[in-house]
Amino acid sequence: MVCLEALTEADFTELQHLIRKHYDYTDSDKAEEILGDWDNLKMSFIKVMPTDYKKALERIEREKFEKEQITTV
Repeated sequence: MVCLEALTEADFTELQHLIRKHYDYTDSDKAEEILGDWDNLKMSFIKVMPTDYKKALERIEREKFEKEQITTV
């Protein structure tokens, strides 16, 4: 199962970087089009997040937070 999520600013930054690398390597017309109208077209993207992967990421963040709380006490 997956869930669909809006992209964060960090996601947009990474996505733009990946599209730019793709353009640099392939000279893709589509990548050039997207980068040329980035402010409008970036809203066409959506994050597809596998639910199990999201749970694992949340667990890792929770464990990291708990470990930091223990070490600061």
